[in-house]
Amino acid sequence: MKRLKNILKHDIVYTTSMVVESRALSSNLFLIKMNIFRELKRPLPPQFVMVWVPGYEAIPMSIAHFDNNELWIIVKPVGPTTRALSRVKKGDLLGLYGPLGKPLVPEGDKYLLLAGGSGIATILHYLQVLSRHGKRCRVVFGCWRSDEVGVIPDLIKELGGEPVITCFDKECDFYGTVGDYVSQVNIEQYDAIIACGPLLMLKDVTERVGCRDNFIVILDSLVKCGIGLCGSCKIGGEKDLFLCIDGPGFYLYQVRDLFGC
Repeated sequence: MKRLKNILKHDIVYTTSMVVESRALSSNLFLIKMNIFRELKRPLPPQFVMVWVPGYEAIPMSIAHFDNNELWIIVKPVGPTTRALSRVKKGDLLGLYGPLGKPLVPEGDKYLLLAGGSGIATILHYLQVLSRHGKRCRVVFGCWRSDEVGVIPDLIKELGGEPVITCFDKECDFYGTVGDYVSQVNIEQYDAIIACGPLLMLKDVTERVGCRDNFIVILDSLVKCGIGLCGSCKIGGEKDLFLCIDGPGFYLYQVRDLFGC
């Protein structure tokens, strides 16, 4: 019944969008800005959209920014559809529906935002929303090599955040992983910690900071329909949780089984 009610909700919009900008952010990340043809209910992080590339499938994409019906996504080409999406040009048309998932914005004044790889998309959306309300945000972006950093620090600064870059090249702010960085800072000074990235990164950070009540993880899973109908994104937890309608953001206690808490 819960999933059926979600399907019938009227705030999910099915529409067409036009690419207004497509450019490389780094060696493996691409920024795509698109104008939405129909008015979209303002999404809040960590909500996402399903994007359809003509000739390919519809895939879930995190929202990196939204304003005046212009929506940004960040693509890491790893399969046929994401590779096709990374090659779109200005003027190309894409299908889209959303916003999907649940908003999850914790109370507070000072935030530690942790991103690994393409997880920076959701973290940028958090940064946009939080900085608009005068919140202080330290953004930690982790990657393996400095060529994967690109202009990500500039985007973070543009949206009002304080960037820290971690990687295993000398050309970075911190030599090591996101988890290595977190283990060396006083996390008690932050009202909330929000992490989005590969599961191994999330597990590493969790082991270092523990199962805190103010710790939010943004999970990834196989999403096919995006509306809770197919059941492909079931992740378990204390109850039968589905990433597309119960997440993709969860307080750590909700998914403690995944992290051994």
